Amino acid sequence: MNNLNKSQSQETVPTRARIMDFPVDLPLIIRQIRLCRSTLGAILDELECGEASGDTIEKIADCTTGVTAEIESLWETTKQPK
Repeated sequence: MNNLNKSQSQETVPTRARIMDFPVDLPLIIRQIRLCRSTLGAILDELECGEASGDTIEKIADCTTGVTAEIESLWETTKQPK
């Protein structure tokens, strides 16, 4: 499958970096998580094209291990009693 219209996250890394200029509050945290969700969707779209080389797949695997650990940590923190 060839994806001629590659998905892109609506927000970019520089946009996320600018978010850190604002005081941290719940709406900001929610926005950051939504940006990450959007980016993950774009990543999935790219991966579903199946055009990554073996070297790239290895690098992606390394990244996903770290991301998975961070997401699990975020989930555990979110579930803590309020």
